[in-house]
Amino acid sequence: MLALATATIANAQFYNLTHFQNTYVPLSNAIMYTDDPEWIEPSINIQPGFEVKLGEESYSELSQLGGGAEWGSFSFNTVAMMGFGHMLASGSNIEGAEDSPIEWKTEGNAGSRILKIQYTNAAFLNEVFSSEGTGSANNRISFQIWFYEADGAIEYRVGPSNITDPELVFDGEQGPKFYLAGDINFETGSLGAGAVIGGTPNAPILTHALDLFDIFFTPGLSAMPSSGSVYRLAPATLNIEQPKEAGFSVYPTVTSSALFIKTDLKPNSNYGIYSATGQLADAGVLNSNTLNVSSLARGIYFLQLDGEERAVKFIKQ
Repeated sequence: MLALATATIANAQFYNLTHFQNTYVPLSNAIMYTDDPEWIEPSINIQPGFEVKLGEESYSELSQLGGGAEWGSFSFNTVAMMGFGHMLASGSNIEGAEDSPIEWKTEGNAGSRILKIQYTNAAFLNEVFSSEGTGSANNRISFQIWFYEADGAIEYRVGPSNITDPELVFDGEQGPKFYLAGDINFETGSLGAGAVIGGTPNAPILTHALDLFDIFFTPGLSAMPSSGSVYRLAPATLNIEQPKEAGFSVYPTVTSSALFIKTDLKPNSNYGIYSATGQLADAGVLNSNTLNVSSLARGIYFLQLDGEERAVKFIKQ
């Protein structure tokens, strides 16, 4: 079985998803964004006091990128983004409507600090600036995003919300999208780390994304989660390395059907194909140097053969 261990794959980071319930507690004594009460694309930069890891890169500062609650930072040639995949706005843009404060704070001791970012009663850009010119701010959402120093985990914590028209505010879907896109290549749009939380709110699934196209078009949750729902993305370390010359290799490394294996192993060796999170996706006996992988879902996989301690990565289109 493919072990979860300490070695990592070069230029790739995968995440495990866990879901649980925990009472939503609003932040106290936090820093509040006050530069623009009628914010649409708030200009916020946060120095959490520790290195925040998104994908393979670490950042000493996080910035609000564009509209909504998308947070990230830039390195030399890549950008990392994560957050709430829908455009938000302050309810203050509607006369007489309640404000939508954004607050943050870092808590804990060195080595175990947590940066907590909070959106309270946030309105939605689609509703505030409706095409009919009759904007409102009836749909509201509250949530927090936590960044952990100790293990690089990220949590999306859902608070009290009032969503009366999910298709309007969730871009035609019934629930919100929480995602992560790390190590984005400016030229190709490919990702070193990509994940979208989907499925039902109480039985979520994590889809690993290969590029920005996957992030944009992979559905989010199928309904609005209840207050107290927590979705935790924790970095997963997989014991997978490229084999030495005496091992084996596969080609093409991106395929929709056939996977060809170059190996000196004895015939009828057992094989296992594992997902990016270490789950067994297929297994059998290798009767030839060709495997049919057309039945696999699109994504990143690893092939392991008996007699080899290491596995080889391939991508199923």
